[in-house]
Amino acid sequence: MVRVRLVKKQIELAVITRAVKATIGKDQLRPRSELLAEFNHAVSKYLTQNDRNMLQSITGYPVLDLVADIQNESVITLMKILSSDRWIYSELNVKVAHGLHLLRCVLAERITDARRKGRESSGDVGKKEKELELRKASIP
Repeated sequence: MVRVRLVKKQIELAVITRAVKATIGKDQLRPRSELLAEFNHAVSKYLTQNDRNMLQSITGYPVLDLVADIQNESVITLMKILSSDRWIYSELNVKVAHGLHLLRCVLAERITDARRKGRESSGDVGKKEKELELRKASIP
C-alpha cells in the first residue's frame, strides 16, 4: 500500500515537473497574428479533405469549427499548439473528444511526409540509400 502511494506521488511529481518545464517565458512570446498565420497556413497547406472527414468522424465535431475555436485560444496556448510538445492541456481536448490532439497528430504526420517527399525529390534520401547499397555490395 505504501509502495502504491509512493508511485502515485512520483507520477504526480513527474506531471508537475513536465508542466513547469513546458512553461513559456514572457521573453519568448510571439505576436498573436504571427501564430495564427502559421497555424492557418499549416492547416490549409497540409490537411487534406480526407483528413478533415476522418477527424470529424472520430470527434463528431467539424474541423472548421475546431480551427475557429483555436483562433480564440491564448497566445501561450497557440505557441504550445505550434510546439513539439506531445500533449497540450486544453479545453479543446475535453470539449471536442481530443480533437486538438488528433488535429496536431495528423498535421505533424502530414508535415513530416511533405519534408520526406522534399528530401526524396532533391535526391538526399536516394543518395544515402545508394551509398549504403554500394557498401553492402563491396563487402565480400
